[in-house]
Amino acid sequence: MIALHTKSLTVPPRRALLPPACACPHADRRSRRLILLAALVLGLAGCADMSPTQQRMASGTLIGAGGGALIGAMAGNAALGAGIGAAAGLAGSYLYEKYKESQQKAYAEGYQQGRSAERSKQKKKDQP
Repeated sequence: MIALHTKSLTVPPRRALLPPACACPHADRRSRRLILLAALVLGLAGCADMSPTQQRMASGTLIGAGGGALIGAMAGNAALGAGIGAAAGLAGSYLYEKYKESQQKAYAEGYQQGRSAERSKQKKKDQP
């Protein structure tokens, strides 16, 4: 007697009849770049009407938040780290701004004193 052995055939599923959303393999990368570019442009445009003090404090806050998030992620809580980092960045940029203001004020006062001393010397020289 002859025994017949049949092998089970698997039929691949039919592909969808609809074309893929985008046939371009780099579409995801392009859209990410476009979104990043748009965010960068909008972020910079938002700083256009800010004073240098406001820009310095905003950048200090953002840099502090980013650094705090990185450290917080290593410690286990990125959100808390970002909050603490943002507060530290804001405080640091505020203190730096006050230092720069006092430095500018001291320079202006010294300049005015030098000018007035120079004028008084000139007056004494001009008098007979």
